[in-house]
Amino acid sequence: MIVPVNLHKHYEIIEEEGIPISSLFQVPSTPVMEKFIRKYGAPIVSKMPTKTRYFLTNSIKKCRNPSGKLILNYPLDFPECQIIAEKLKDQNLRPWWNKKAVICVCHDVDNNEGAKFAPTIADMDYRYKLPTTFNFLTHDNYSLDSTLLRSLIKRGFEIGLHGYTHDQGFAFRHPKIMRKEIDQALEVLKEVDIVGYRSPALCSSELLFKILSERKFLYDSSLQIASSFYHSVKIPYPYYMGKYDFWELPLMVQDDNYLRDTNTPEKIILNSIRRFINEIIVLNGVFIINMHPHLMAKCQQFYENFIQTIKEFDDVAFATMKEVIKYAQGNINNR
Repeated sequence: MIVPVNLHKHYEIIEEEGIPISSLFQVPSTPVMEKFIRKYGAPIVSKMPTKTRYFLTNSIKKCRNPSGKLILNYPLDFPECQIIAEKLKDQNLRPWWNKKAVICVCHDVDNNEGAKFAPTIADMDYRYKLPTTFNFLTHDNYSLDSTLLRSLIKRGFEIGLHGYTHDQGFAFRHPKIMRKEIDQALEVLKEVDIVGYRSPALCSSELLFKILSERKFLYDSSLQIASSFYHSVKIPYPYYMGKYDFWELPLMVQDDNYLRDTNTPEKIILNSIRRFINEIIVLNGVFIINMHPHLMAKCQQFYENFIQTIKEFDDVAFATMKEVIKYAQGNINNR
C-alpha cells in the first residue's frame, strides 16, 4: 500500500489497530432501484426544462429525508476515527504544510446558473486568498468560457472535470459511451492540466474507476464521508487505490446537505462546519466541502460568512485538491 508521506504515523495506527481501510475505500455497490432510476430516469429528466428538472430531482432527493432534519455523520462519530484520535492525542502533529489539517473548498459547476456565477465566486475566493477547485462539465447547458478558465488558473485555482454532462447515471452507461464522453470532455479541456474528477451526483462504479485509471487521472473525489444516504469511507485522508493507480480524496460534505435537502438556519450550518473542522484538526485530516455556485448565487452573504468562518482557524492549511495529493505524494515541499 502506498502511504501519504506526511501521514505515516496515521497509517501506522490504521494498520496496527486493524482498521480495514482498503475495504472502506472500495467502490460501493448501488442498490438495484437507485441504479435503475439513475440509469433510465436520468436521460428522461435531462430532456425536461431546467426548472422542471431541478424541481423533480430535488423532490426525489428530499424523499430520502422526509423529516427535513439535518442528518450528518461527523468524523468522530465513527469508531475507526475515534481510535485514531485517541492514538494521536497529545502528539501535536502538523503534517500539512506545518499545519494540523487542511481544508479544500471546491465548486461543482452543474448548470448555466452556476457557470454565470462562477466568476463572482472566484473573485470572492481570491479576495480571501482561498485556493479552490472548480469542477466543470463540458457539454451540458452552458459553454465553457476560455477566458474564465485562464483567469482561474492564473490566480492559482484548480480546474477539475465534473463530466461531459450532469448525467446522474453516467457510471452505469455502456463502456464505449463512458470512454467517448470522457475523452471528448478532456479534449475540450486539453489546454488545462486536468488531474481530478468528481462524478455527477457522486455516481460511481468499478467500470467508471477503471476508465478513470485508463485516462491517467491523479485522483477522484466521488466517494464521501458525512452523508447518511451514501456509503461512507469514514477516514478523512487521501487513500491510494492501487487497483486503479489513482488516489481517492473523499468528499466530506456539500452545501446541498444544508440548503437543498434541509432548510437549516445559517447559524446551525456554520456551527456544523466548525464541528467538522475541529474534528478534522484532531485527526490531522482533510476537510473537503463542495459549494455549488448555483446555490451560492442565491445566498452570497452566506458564502462570505462561510469563508470568514473557515478562516477563523489558525491550525489549518488551505489548498486545492491537486495540491493535497501532490503534497501527500511528496512532490511539494513548500507552498
